[in-house]
Order: sequence, then structure tokens, then C-alpha cells
Amino acid sequence: MPVRSKWQSLPTEAINPATLGIDKLAAGDIVELMLGEDRKMLAAVQREHERIANQRRDFLYKLSHRLLTRYDHLAVEDLRIRNLVQNRYLSKSILDAGWGLFAAHLTSKAANAGREVVFVNPAYTSRTCHACGQIVLHLPLSQRVFRCACGYVADRDGNAARNILRLGQSLWGISSTMVGLPQEAAPL
Repeated sequence: MPVRSKWQSLPTEAINPATLGIDKLAAGDIVELMLGEDRKMLAAVQREHERIANQRRDFLYKLSHRLLTRYDHLAVEDLRIRNLVQNRYLSKSILDAGWGLFAAHLTSKAANAGREVVFVNPAYTSRTCHACGQIVLHLPLSQRVFRCACGYVADRDGNAARNILRLGQSLWGISSTMVGLPQEAAPL
């Protein structure tokens, strides 16, 4: 039997009921029909997926805790993840990042800590100039530097983050903050 790396999936013939001549099988029945080496490989793949899921969960818990201990108010884009994963080129990366899980952790921890998380409309956050408010309509995703006609030049993500913060502040009722200074939180 050829050696498979941990990133290679099991051959579909090993677990496809149609190739076994069986119409319907429960998930447990498939494992029972597998040979010993394939069972070991399946168990190894399952352990690897569980380890990766635990790492992701741990990272998201720690990140949400770090953000909520530092800031009283957080503004997050209200992304429609189901719509975003329809892009076949980005779907795996989007799902691997765990955006939905992060938003859930952030809101539940914020409620427990007395912090405020607002979800802002993501429309044009990366295309709107933070300095003058003009919307740049032709801005492909491959262009990572935001350049406005008013002369404002910034990293595209940094410009979007400033716009998200501005939208969040309008929802909180905060007029403005000093540019470049974060809004520090009171200790938990």
C-alpha cells in the first residue's frame, strides 16, 4: 500500500458505498467495512482534523479575549459568510479562518464582560476614502494600496479598518477620537 501524507485524503473508493455494491450505509457501517490499514488512516485523518479544529478554537478564544481586555467598543463588519463562500476560489480559506465562530465568541464574551460589539454594514468599507469620503468604484481586489483623488494613500485594509471604526462610532454615538490612538478599555 502506498504511503499517504497527512494532507492526502482517503481514496473515495474505500468509503463510497456504490463501489461496494451497497445502496445505503450508515457512517459506522462504512468504517466496519474498511480494511485495517484504511481504518488506521481514517483515524489518523480524524485526529488531525480534530487537532486543527482545537487550534483554531483556541486561537479565536485568545484573540477575542485579548481584544475585549483592551477595548470597550469593537466594530466588526457584518459579513454574510454564506454568500462569501460561494466564491470557489476563496471558500476554503474563508471557512478555515472561522469568521463565524470568531463573531460568536466575540459577542458572547463581550456580553459577559460588559463590552459593546457592533456589526457594521460592509458595503464600500474598503472603497471609501477615509480622508474625504469619496467612493472609488474601480478597485480590484488585487490592488492592495488605496489611492484617492484627494491624495490620500493607505493600505487597503487599513483604510477599510478606519472606515469600519468610523461607522461603529456612529452607532455608539461617539463623535470622534484622536487619529491614531486606540480607544483603551477599562480593566476587566
